Amino acid sequence: MKHSQPQPRTQRAGRAWLWALLAGLPLAGFASWTAPQDADPALEEARLSLEQLYETRRLISQERSTWQVAKELLTDEIDLAGKELEGLRAQITEKQQESTDAEAAVQELLTNSEASTLATQEMEARIPAWEARLRVLIPRLPVPLQDELRTLTQSLPKEGEETTLSPSKRFITVVFLLTQINKYHGEVHLASETLTLPDGQQVNVSTLYLGVSQGYFVTQDGSMAGLGLSGEHGWEWTPKPEAAEEIAKAVAILSNEHPAGYATVPVRVQ
Repeated sequence: MKHSQPQPRTQRAGRAWLWALLAGLPLAGFASWTAPQDADPALEEARLSLEQLYETRRLISQERSTWQVAKELLTDEIDLAGKELEGLRAQITEKQQESTDAEAAVQELLTNSEASTLATQEMEARIPAWEARLRVLIPRLPVPLQDELRTLTQSLPKEGEETTLSPSKRFITVVFLLTQINKYHGEVHLASETLTLPDGQQVNVSTLYLGVSQGYFVTQDGSMAGLGLSGEHGWEWTPKPEAAEEIAKAVAILSNEHPAGYATVPVRVQ
């Protein structure tokens, strides 16, 4: 019967230490547990070398893991920075466009301001002519309209007179007067007045105005009626006894004192 030759003690201890290293056990603890007291210096040196190799690989693995994490973080930061850079570029482009639009708006305002200044200067130059025409027109208006506009017409500067009113107020006065005259001219109006006839007789009458161009009058009893026209010195009234009935009828219709219908009244075209 064969018996295997017992291996030297140092050889068995070296192999046990090697297997412990490969199995990932703590080498120092295993070595202290298996290494004999009289270990071979060469073997001890090999063990230390393997420990250093293991530690080196562990450090390399640890550094690789740390580097991988750092790489991923750095990659995320680069991506985030890239997105922020794109956002900043978009904002810069937007601000540049806003700046361009603002410059265009300012230029437009300057252009409009220049045009407005020219228009204002032209308007101010025309105001005296408009006021002069109104001074001629106002005495030709129907007396009820003159009374209605008296406050404004009195603010018109007299010819050749200096005024303290600003051009804007003078312009507003002119526009308002013309607007009211135009409105009155498009309507039919009734009023009560005291008229002076060509023979000097004064009579209380009802007057009917077709705008500012033509008017009629009739006494309360209908015995006297006539036609009125705007003249250079105001309204001129001419008796028309033959038209008294129709004029009285027209006044009654407009006063709702007669059913609606037609009235034939004289017309004079100047």
